[in-house]
Amino acid sequence: MSHPLNIKILYLLMQDLAELIKKFTPSEITSVNNYFKSTLSGKSETAYLKAFKYILENKRKPITDAAFYAEVLERSTSSACRMFKIRFTEKILDAVTIQQNISKSSAAEELDRAWFTLNNKMLQLHYIYRTKGNTPFVMQLITDIEKKAKLFEIYSVLLEVLRFKKYLIGFKKGNKYVDEINKEINEYEFCQQAKNKANDYYLKFTTDANFIAAANTEEKIKFLRDCIYELRQDYKQCKSNGILYYCKLLEIAYHELMSDYDTALKATNELHRLTNKEKSVKRNVRIAVALINKSHFNIYLKNYSEAEMHSRESLKYIAESSNNYWICVEQIFLAQFYTGDYKSSYRTINRALKANELTHGKFRIDKYKYYMANVLLQTDAKKAQRILNEKLEISTDKAGWDVAIRILRIQCAIELKQLDFADVQIAELNRQYYRITNNLDLLNRNKACIKLLTHIAKNGFVFENHDEETYNLLEKLTTSKNKWLPFTPELYPLEKWLAKKCSITLAPHREKFLVNK
Repeated sequence: MSHPLNIKILYLLMQDLAELIKKFTPSEITSVNNYFKSTLSGKSETAYLKAFKYILENKRKPITDAAFYAEVLERSTSSACRMFKIRFTEKILDAVTIQQNISKSSAAEELDRAWFTLNNKMLQLHYIYRTKGNTPFVMQLITDIEKKAKLFEIYSVLLEVLRFKKYLIGFKKGNKYVDEINKEINEYEFCQQAKNKANDYYLKFTTDANFIAAANTEEKIKFLRDCIYELRQDYKQCKSNGILYYCKLLEIAYHELMSDYDTALKATNELHRLTNKEKSVKRNVRIAVALINKSHFNIYLKNYSEAEMHSRESLKYIAESSNNYWICVEQIFLAQFYTGDYKSSYRTINRALKANELTHGKFRIDKYKYYMANVLLQTDAKKAQRILNEKLEISTDKAGWDVAIRILRIQCAIELKQLDFADVQIAELNRQYYRITNNLDLLNRNKACIKLLTHIAKNGFVFENHDEETYNLLEKLTTSKNKWLPFTPELYPLEKWLAKKCSITLAPHREKFLVNK
């Protein structure tokens, strides 16, 4: 039964496809046009081409009006429009993924082309065998597929072709050969599982690192040691560059946790060479990951210009619409912010805030808002305060991000001379601190920061005439146990901010404060 045209429903149906089409390259647009012209005729050709051109010509306009469906597509019911959308989607995807387009596309990487070619050859193998029988050409196809699948470590196709081969060899030569191939199948099944496991280990570690800022460091170190040992053993058995790739990433994370940034940078250089050289792991996004890690450790080593350079270079290897692109933008922001370039860091984080919340998630978007508040604290504390008064999802991490938000909110209040409000916020932070310590390990630095702010409040926020206790608490924030580190929720060291308030400066090249008299 037909239903009246419901534009709201149809907007939701068509919008995902429209967003995809708007990202097509000129060569992909040409492929779609040629595909429609060569495979369609009559009204169908007119409708599909008309819809395709309409979306391209209205890139900045959402598909929301009835004209698109009732006039452009000449359909007046919801059910007819839904069916058109299904068929239109199938044809668009067919047009951009037919083999000749994948082969010619500059956007398709060698590993992607290999995967597509191998799957297509498997289809050819099945077709030739089923229709022409076990001809010599069948074995030639098997040999070609097997060789290429091993080179690119595409184990799913390799296992499929080995099982196909087992059937032919077993029929021809008997159980001895079946056993030999079964042994090979078992070995590659192990390699496939080990490669998937390596990927999962890395995903687990990075997910925890992104969402739990105060996760226990000793637990992280133990997890990484266990994973690295296991993956090294797997690599010895499989000689899989895919396993080695994830093992290197975890080694880099381990060296970072051990604060051995020079070794971490060396491991990153090895990762960069691996992703450039080995076909089975060579992807643009992986080259970008290696470059962003180079940037990461150059920030630790305070080589900020070099860090920004590597981050910008990494942007060349990833699509602007991808999540990794915005991770690189975030890294550029941090390099700029840490070096004190607040104008550039403002522009960069403002750009990151335009990322799509559907793909990024509210947690990461709110993290960008928090970054913006840090920039604004340097130039416009009132605007920073407005951001921090929003309900940010990152505040769900009570021992990490939430503490940083509360401290930044206190800094804003002090800058705006809202001292009564700052006093209330510090008292609330202390109550939160005691609640946290009953359940979680609060970062040592956070504890020291809270003690310092509490002392400042007790002194009535009189910064000019600080006492010796203020000096001692400031100095505690520079010890190895409590020192500030980059890539933590605290973007600007609290002791530097308070030292300026108290007319105290940090002595060059020493973790000591000097009183300005």
